[in-house]
Parts: sequence; structure tokens; C-alpha cells
Amino acid sequence: MTAMELLARCRRRGETLEKIRAQAGELDDMLTSVSRGLGLGVQSGQEDQYAICMARKDELERKISREGRLKAAEDVAVIMLSERLPEKERKTLRLYYCRGRDVPDIAQELHYSESTIYKALASGREKMRRVPKSRVTGSLNNWYIVEAGQDEDGA
Repeated sequence: MTAMELLARCRRRGETLEKIRAQAGELDDMLTSVSRGLGLGVQSGQEDQYAICMARKDELERKISREGRLKAAEDVAVIMLSERLPEKERKTLRLYYCRGRDVPDIAQELHYSESTIYKALASGREKMRRVPKSRVTGSLNNWYIVEAGQDEDGA
């Protein structure tokens, strides 16, 4: 895996985690509604709906846990690989890829113009392209390589 592939995975995984968390929140709302109905003795068949929702919630919680572990490993690898970059590029890359922030937010937080942030991202990416694959692999845990490899295999 290249450093650029790692950066892209890190950003995508953060987006995926947010989507799964939103789904889990919606499911919590649905479970609350269904459980209130069960308490009032409303409609038969709600027990089945409740059981289905609980099974889905368990599935989402497992996904959140797995994706969170993978995201944490990617974040650590990005932090390690970017530690030699100049501060502006390092902070910009970490906020953009690890924290999923957009350019206007990063500019505001770091007190730079958006143009400066775009330049820092471009410069940081260029430097990350030169990171050897062996260094990228060395920054990742063995369990990550096995588990993340399952994603590529369709598992």
C-alpha cells in the first residue's frame, strides 16, 4: 500500500464510520418508539419488529467497533508517516485525512487562508507520494494488514 492509498482509506473510513453511526442513531430512535408501543400493549407483530431492530443494532455496533479499530490504526500510521513533514503540512494532512475536516474548517482552525491550506495539502501529498511502500507497511500493525486485506477480498 502506498502512503496516498493509506490517506485515502483513512478519509473514506472516517466517512463510513459517520454513516454507520448515523444509522445506529436512527435505529435507536426506532427502538425507542417500538419499545414504547410494546409497553402499551399496542399491535401484535411489534415484538418481531423489535427483535429485528435489535439484531440490526448489534450488527451496526460490531461494524462500528471494527471500523473504529481500523481507523485508529490508519490514524496512527498517518501520524507516524507525516511526523517529518513541516508543521503546516503535517497538521493540514492530519486534519483533512484523519479527522475528515474540510478545507474551510481547517483554514479557520489554523488561521490560514483556504488557498494556503490547498497548497499545504498539495505539498504534503507530494511528499507522502515519495514515502516508500515498505515504510507504510512498517507503520501498520500486522493485524491491520490482515483485517484490512479482507476488505479488498470482498469479505
